[in-house]
Amino acid sequence: MRTGCRKSAPSWCWSIGTTTTGVPETVPQKAGYRDPDAIRGGTWEQLERILQRAGYFRSGLRKNELARAVSAHMQPERNTSKSFQAFRSALQLAEEWQ
Repeated sequence: MRTGCRKSAPSWCWSIGTTTTGVPETVPQKAGYRDPDAIRGGTWEQLERILQRAGYFRSGLRKNELARAVSAHMQPERNTSKSFQAFRSALQLAEEWQ
């Protein structure tokens, strides 16, 4: 479970990480970034480059710090990551079974 979450987490943070900062609102709409689960060149790496251009994480992306900041703004129903939506659906089903 941990490995899956680690690999998926960047795409889950993508749209919020780019829109709650000084990153231009148009970045998540660019062709290479529209599907957060299909970002080429490493999702964390792409997110780090974009955030650094906006003046954040100059010495390197601190993933835990970013994840905490992103979670404060996340609206799960609006997240465009298909892997996030699958994870969310599984959690909702598990909650219903209890």
